[in-house]
Amino acid sequence: MSFPKRELRRAYDRDAVGYDERFAELQRVKYAALLDEVELDPGALVLDLGGGSGLLLAALAERVSLERPPLLLDLSAGMLREARGRRCRRAQADAESLPLRSGCVDIAFAVTSLLGTRSQVLSALLEARRVLRAGGTLAFSLLTSETWEGLSDDLAACGLELRAGPLGCGQDTGYVVGVL
Repeated sequence: MSFPKRELRRAYDRDAVGYDERFAELQRVKYAALLDEVELDPGALVLDLGGGSGLLLAALAERVSLERPPLLLDLSAGMLREARGRRCRRAQADAESLPLRSGCVDIAFAVTSLLGTRSQVLSALLEARRVLRAGGTLAFSLLTSETWEGLSDDLAACGLELRAGPLGCGQDTGYVVGVL
């Protein structure tokens, strides 16, 4: 499912109001599958990449009380407006060009947010890898219809080691990877 980023941003901006009510249950299944596979340290700096309205952060808060507000980055300003009530730092950003310094994040999540061509997904994975500290974790999901043969090899080429997956995450397939 490859959409030009401008079109994708407009669609999420348009659909932001009411997103939580429409998609919370669908997303909850994905979050549970991924959160069950990661170790959550209260002192960790967490990044929700493409986190939209911050639904993942609500699920995360049910499991751990973070000492630092997580980072919520999304391409859509409309979705970020919907996240205003969440305890987090928000910024509009593209997953392929993160406004973060290298090695500053302990754990990152990208749940159904790596949308695009294979090369765009790999570019976003490389960017996530860049901002993760040594030993950091990335938990992500792709639409099952958008996964590809050889993904494990591509992850290794990105400097990421598969720790868990493929995981059934509703309409998605999930993976938990660590920084080599």
